[in-house]
Amino acid sequence: MRRRNLIVAMAATIASGLSLAGPAQAFDSGDCNSTFGAANVIDVDQFSKDTGTSGRVDFGDHMHLGGAPQGTAVACWSSTGRVLLKGYLFSDPVDGDYADVKAVIDFRPNAGLGERREVSIPAPTVVGGMFHLPMDKIANFNIGRPGTTFNRVTIRLFADGELIDTIIRSRG
Repeated sequence: MRRRNLIVAMAATIASGLSLAGPAQAFDSGDCNSTFGAANVIDVDQFSKDTGTSGRVDFGDHMHLGGAPQGTAVACWSSTGRVLLKGYLFSDPVDGDYADVKAVIDFRPNAGLGERREVSIPAPTVVGGMFHLPMDKIANFNIGRPGTTFNRVTIRLFADGELIDTIIRSRG
């Protein structure tokens, strides 16, 4: 009987911990509509990238559980040629060791020069004997130029300076 109570208590503890973690989140068409207005959104592209623990870097939205994003990032394309990219860059540990991770994001127009943005998370620092580690960082870019139509977003994910993966999203 005592063992059964212990098992029930452990199961209840695990279940309550999972319920506190909350549901996966996702950037979606609602983000696009609130930025551009629903009538101006012509394409919505939800996605995430899990490079596995060997890749050490992911892109998507919360929760980030088991080394994988549970929610999606979004690329939104407007009728005026603008593009919105919203997502989180995540750092994955390997045997408790974190890498310097970075996302290099190129926004390509139909003609002319593009735009480049970067988001990075440094490896943890030790201050006063304690680790200070940002586990995630938001990428939230609304890119546009009068008379220019942006039609492609390329996201390159790096860990310790090494290219791990490339994500490409295109208009329509």
